[in-house]
Formats: sequence, structure tokens, C-alpha cells
Amino acid sequence: GVLMTGAILDDLLNLLSDRPITRKEISLQLGLNERDTRRAIRELRLSGVRIVTAENGGYYIAKTEEEYMPFRRAMVSRVVEIMKVVNAMDRNLNGQVILECIGAKNAEQ
Repeated sequence: GVLMTGAILDDLLNLLSDRPITRKEISLQLGLNERDTRRAIRELRLSGVRIVTAENGGYYIAKTEEEYMPFRRAMVSRVVEIMKVVNAMDRNLNGQVILECIGAKNAEQ
């Protein structure tokens, strides 16, 4: 991937300031592939910039709590769903390891 320079991140901030803009548009404007565009958006979010997604598609910087909160709720909901899967798999970990060991012993014979 491309090194996320300050210049790229500054250009991205400028693009996100006006109106919602799609990832494809951002990629074209900045000369990045879509994966690097996602990485740049993530990097800005990790630095605290409230980049949210618009209902009709695209990204923009939330200027109010009202714009930010639906995005926050959606992210927290995703975390909760991911943790349900992780917890279910963790609970089954011991049984799974035993089954894998039995399978390996049977395969050796």
C-alpha cells in the first residue's frame, strides 16, 4: 500500500469538508486505490476525526453530535455482534482443540 503521508491525509480532509463523497470519488481525486483510501479514512478516524457515512452513501466529517451519533451507534452495534461470535467461539475452544487432537491421532494410525 501507499504510505499515508501528511499531504494525502490533508487532501482527504479537504475533500471530506464540503459534502459527502464516495470512496470511489476520493480514490480518483487522490490517485489511491480503494483499499488505500479506506486505510487513509481509518487513519484519520483513529486520530479522532469524526468521519461518518452518509445515508445515501459517501463519507463526510460530522460537525454536530446529531450527525455523529448514528454512526457511533452503528459502530458499537457491529462491535457487539463481533463479540457475540468471538465469545461463542471462545466457549467452544476446549472442545474444538480436543476434537482436532483426536483427528490428528486418527490420521497418524
